[in-house]
Amino acid sequence: MWRNLVKSAIAFVVVNTIFLLVLKGGYSFLTLTCYALLVVETACFAYAYGTIAYGKFVLKKDLENPLAGKVVITLPRESFTNAAAMLADFTNAAMTVMANAFCFKNIGVSVGCAFGLLFCSWLGKKVRLTTLVYAAALVLFVWPRLYHEQHALIDKYVGMAHQAVIVQVQRLWNMIKEKLPAKVGPFKLKDA
Repeated sequence: MWRNLVKSAIAFVVVNTIFLLVLKGGYSFLTLTCYALLVVETACFAYAYGTIAYGKFVLKKDLENPLAGKVVITLPRESFTNAAAMLADFTNAAMTVMANAFCFKNIGVSVGCAFGLLFCSWLGKKVRLTTLVYAAALVLFVWPRLYHEQHALIDKYVGMAHQAVIVQVQRLWNMIKEKLPAKVGPFKLKDA
């Protein structure tokens, strides 16, 4: 949300650097993760044993490893519970939309799903998955702040566009229904 400009800018630069290295440098995410962890491990080694060496040779006394026993990295259990609940809610919402689309409970959702799948299949031919993930990461950085500042305007135009699409899909569906025969074999397609 860019509430803390420094943290957001650092995260933005890190994400862009990672994707630049993956997309243009030919690295993989696994390789970059391993290199980043090696850098962190090297920095920890330098700090820990640099402190011990400084104490031994400069201060002439024995110092303990400043990192040993003091660094405890754990995540609270609630974060896993919240993440699992969020994942379950997202999965259930997606399954509800898919059920509506594939069971034709709502023709607008079904047609929208079909066009979405066609668009995704076309996009998959043109763009690598890593590029799509990068675009999604950029949207995740920009969209929340943009929506936070311009939500009334965005809601207004998205609502208008949604209504226009629904009207066009309903008009198309009605036109298709008029041209269908009343009955095909044992199936009744429209009221005669």
